[in-house]
Amino acid sequence: MCNADTTVNIWRWGIVENASVPRFDSIHTCRKWADIHSLGEKWKASWKFDHTVRVLDDLVFPNDEPF
Repeated sequence: MCNADTTVNIWRWGIVENASVPRFDSIHTCRKWADIHSLGEKWKASWKFDHTVRVLDDLVFPNDEPF
């Protein structure tokens, strides 16, 4: 593997799924694996993500469409 992709994937509330679902329409940029791995080890999360919790916000993105 020669490159790593560090693009942030956006999660949105899926009405049908009644859970958070990912959006994969972001523009991607590749980076070096070694740099990403060491950064991940330093800043890894110590909690488990619960995709069934909905947090409401007022952010509006261009071309927002509900799932």
